[in-house]
Amino acid sequence: MIDLSRSPVGKIFRLEVILFAFVLNPLMKLSSALSAGDMEMARTQGLALAVYLILAWFTWRRQVVATWGASILMVVNGGLTVLNFGAAVILGKAFETPVSAPLYLLDLVIGLYFLYAGTVVFRQRPSWKRR
Repeated sequence: MIDLSRSPVGKIFRLEVILFAFVLNPLMKLSSALSAGDMEMARTQGLALAVYLILAWFTWRRQVVATWGASILMVVNGGLTVLNFGAAVILGKAFETPVSAPLYLLDLVIGLYFLYAGTVVFRQRPSWKRR
């Protein structure tokens, strides 16, 4: 695996930054749903925000099960975001309007970030051994 921790962008792959982005993702989706008036999506994102906050807190505290859960969620969400971009490109929806292209490319960057960040968190997981 490529080690980006020593590169100029290495600071965005520190655990605190990754967990902040992990919690920021459902927070932004919640604010988007509330501004659109979609209360069902807002309720779902509110629950996701609560779960992500709890997982991020316990991951930051180096709890093993929470670290596994957070890293799996990051990899799955990142992978699904990349697949969503691929499907939009294949179906021709990614570049229909001038506004949609940058948003889909941003989605691709976010998906790739969470794919890699999930593996970084997984590699930094604590062991099961007690001290």
